[in-house]
Amino acid sequence: MRCIKLTVAYDGTDYAGWQAQVESAMTGGKPTLQQTLERAIEAFCGEKMRILASGRTDAGVHALGQVVSVRTETNYPLEVWRKALNARLPLDVRILRAEEAAENFHPTHDTKSKRYRYQIDNGVIQNPFTRRTHWFIPQPLDVAAMQRAATYLVGTYDFASFESTGSPRSTSVRTVYDLSMICCVSSNPLLCTDFDAESRVLERVDAGRGISELRHLERDIPQPDSSGPKNMANGPWNGSEIQIEIEADGFLYNMVRAITGTLVQVGKGRWQPEQVAVIRDARNRTLAGPNAPPHGLCLLRVVYHHSKQGIE
Repeated sequence: MRCIKLTVAYDGTDYAGWQAQVESAMTGGKPTLQQTLERAIEAFCGEKMRILASGRTDAGVHALGQVVSVRTETNYPLEVWRKALNARLPLDVRILRAEEAAENFHPTHDTKSKRYRYQIDNGVIQNPFTRRTHWFIPQPLDVAAMQRAATYLVGTYDFASFESTGSPRSTSVRTVYDLSMICCVSSNPLLCTDFDAESRVLERVDAGRGISELRHLERDIPQPDSSGPKNMANGPWNGSEIQIEIEADGFLYNMVRAITGTLVQVGKGRWQPEQVAVIRDARNRTLAGPNAPPHGLCLLRVVYHHSKQGIE
């Protein structure tokens, strides 16, 4: 059997999560992403199969880099697979790449790390263009404090305080490699001047130093003034977008959403950054913040051990 690795992007708004359900009533009438992709494969090559994915995203969660393995007896070229499936899939699901993989490649078990992004619309007025993909929080958030709190979650720890019940694991110990706050200035068209609309800025926040990296998009513009709400190093941020990116060797059920909800509590000034270390060590879910809404979460990429994957 031939093994094909598919990289899939999707808007999860209108789906009942990834995994196919035995009873349609369990999905509230919504299709699952797994069912949708399997039906497209069957319509294309006539093979009825059960595909495997790197992980099961929940209802409403999105992906830019979900990975799926397909075992097939067909000899269609990879580009034919990509084009044929996209022609049969709804427009909110796209096959980005089709690649040959090793015969023993497993998209779940062979994972080295995953990276998620949680997106927050932190403008004064909600952006209607991102309402399906961003959590709207009009209250200014202290992003520098959130980044300081995030440092207590980077490393190998027991993350039981950030795990929802319902998906038992043999261990709740995980290693977080990176947890970063990224702010986008004036990405909300409702708040942009003509100048801002052509000149968006991405700022990466570093704990203790405020802005450590500044990337100018489209053309160079001056850095925001040191006074005012756009300077993250000096207190609350109330720009347009905050991205929380986290990469780890694995994630517990709702772990990213629980971490996001906890960091937002710090950003609102309800907790000091040091409180996150206390919550982490308590291994008690009731002490952490509420789960952030699912629609702000996006699976960015999955990294594999090349020896297992069989491809670069």
